[in-house]
Amino acid sequence: MNISESFELGGGETVTFVGAGGKTSTMFRLASEFSFFGLSIVTTTTKIFEWEGKKADFLLISEDIEDLENLISALSEGKIVTIASGKSKDEKLIGVEPEFADEINAQISPDILVIEGDGASKKSFKAPADYEPVIPASSDLIVPIVGIDVVGETLNSENVHRPKKVCEISHFEIGDTVTPEMIGQVVGHEKGGRKNVPSDASLIPLLNKVDDESKEIAEEVAKKILSYTRQIDKVALGCIIRENPIIKIIER
Repeated sequence: MNISESFELGGGETVTFVGAGGKTSTMFRLASEFSFFGLSIVTTTTKIFEWEGKKADFLLISEDIEDLENLISALSEGKIVTIASGKSKDEKLIGVEPEFADEINAQISPDILVIEGDGASKKSFKAPADYEPVIPASSDLIVPIVGIDVVGETLNSENVHRPKKVCEISHFEIGDTVTPEMIGQVVGHEKGGRKNVPSDASLIPLLNKVDDESKEIAEEVAKKILSYTRQIDKVALGCIIRENPIIKIIER
């Protein structure tokens, strides 16, 4: 299955990705699914590397809605546009304010608006800092991502982004082994995967990097997540680099 079918996206939605373990790749994969027939806009409320932003057909550095309107009017259908507010000295694109993302949603109405809502320093698992995630109010779907390859690793800064925050919202300590139970507690927690989710938005976690060997573990993680909150009704298992990226949906 592709992402849009699995998440029942019909077009016109705003999807915000949070967490760790393949957010940027998943964003552009989803954007590409809609770009076959329409306009996909990709942005971030944090920072992404400039080379990542250039995966799109066009990169616009502006927070002026008229600049975006002018660019889109000159485009043919079937394009992906990345939009950022500026560039930093470390070759990263600076994200837009969440209110600007809401403005894009209201005035441009792209076929899909895809947003990265936090950073993860290329790790596969994280818990959010006090100031994140930054999720636009107009988001229809929030997708917390975890890379299943983190299971069995040690809970420390080498393997996990903000491991101390993981400890704060779970029953685990630095140095413990990352388990399905740990991931379930963090993703299902109101200060973890459910943090800052708009009240009317859907919430579907994605367990990424799943293969034949890790599928059973991923299913266990999914069931743990579902056991910790009634706010989540299903969890997707997938591997974004595959031709059909979503392998299975685990439902309550």
